[in-house]
Amino acid sequence: DEACEQLARGGRKYGVGFTIIDQQLDQLFSNEKSRAIVSNCAVKAIFGMDKGIVDSFVCKAISLTEREQEMISVLAKGECILHAGMQRAMCRVVASPQEHELFSTSLGEAV
Repeated sequence: DEACEQLARGGRKYGVGFTIIDQQLDQLFSNEKSRAIVSNCAVKAIFGMDKGIVDSFVCKAISLTEREQEMISVLAKGECILHAGMQRAMCRVVASPQEHELFSTSLGEAV
């Protein structure tokens, strides 16, 4: 955690991109160092998740409006709320056919 925190803090000074992708937010927000990493990310994409997770973890690390908190629990697959500084926007992420072929996790599509 400490090395990642230092990378996140120091990297922004030099224009370094730092990407965190996590599906287990309880672990990501479980300690102060992890929360510091998230708070130092300039852009955050928050995809749909259970309202309980939003209440417990996300609201502590990212300031969401009440409307955004409600929206997160009903977002469709690929939809997210994009945070960049004080700006927020709804976004839909769609994989290209090549990306879909490479990264699909659907058992019915396994090659």
